[in-house]
Parts: sequence; structure tokens; C-alpha cells
Amino acid sequence: SSITVSVALLQLAAYKVVFAVSMTFVFSVLGSLLGLIGGRSFAAKVGKRSEIIGGIILILLGVKILFEHLSL
Repeated sequence: SSITVSVALLQLAAYKVVFAVSMTFVFSVLGSLLGLIGGRSFAAKVGKRSEIIGGIILILLGVKILFEHLSL
């Protein structure tokens, strides 16, 4: 695969690559779990208002991106 070729060309030690990939996986899983737990507790406290606030934030981000692309 292309990753094997890249590692060979860069002359990286295999244990360093395995360590980096493992740490990336561990932090991704921890971040996902933290988001799930935090999101559930936040939604339980705020309720329907959180959906409305989230929707407004998404709309505002979309408008911001639209204006950035229109004003070349």
C-alpha cells in the first residue's frame, strides 16, 4: 500500500509509526466518547433549545461562508 511505501522512503522506524497510529486512534475514541457524554448531559439540561441554537449557528456559518465566497 502507499503507506508502506511512504514509510520505507522516509526511513521511519516501524514502532514509531505504530505508536503514532495507535495514539491517534486512542485520542479519537476518547474524544468521541467525551462528545457523546457531554452532548447527552447538555441536551438533558437544555432540551429543545439546544437544537434551535444549533440550527441557528449552522445557518449563520452557512451565511458567513456564502459571503466569503461571493466577495472575491
